[in-house]
Amino acid sequence: MGAGVSLIDNLMVKIEADIPVFSAIETSNIPGPFKDFLEYTFYVVQKAPIDKHAAVLYYGREGFDHQLLYKRINTLQQKYPEQLHPFIYYLRRKKEVNEKFHTQRSDILLHELYGEDKTKWQQAMQATNQSLRNRLRLFDFIYAKIITVQIRVIH
Repeated sequence: MGAGVSLIDNLMVKIEADIPVFSAIETSNIPGPFKDFLEYTFYVVQKAPIDKHAAVLYYGREGFDHQLLYKRINTLQQKYPEQLHPFIYYLRRKKEVNEKFHTQRSDILLHELYGEDKTKWQQAMQATNQSLRNRLRLFDFIYAKIITVQIRVIH
């Protein structure tokens, strides 16, 4: 849809120059919701125990209902069918793969990791909730930007 990529390109240049990822994110001009999402994602990947990785990956990413995002952009698809087609396809395909494979396997993995340990389940849900809050803020930010651009194009 013609979105600028200079901010992510700038971040990637820093990371490719071996600047630690947290420093690269912090010193970039990436908007707050993107920074929060990236910082928490890399915190989980680099510093959280492996069982939290599994919970955040499943509940915060694979188990996330991307249909929420799809519904928000569905009306835009009518106005920009060609531009949004690849993204809509991605969301539909992701949902299909999640339903067929990831949901069942992730559920088995998490039950193997946590069993009946209520404390571990609670900690996993806390980590996941943070991931989901960051993801929702990110999606809300993206949606607001799309609407802003759409309004400018209309006027």
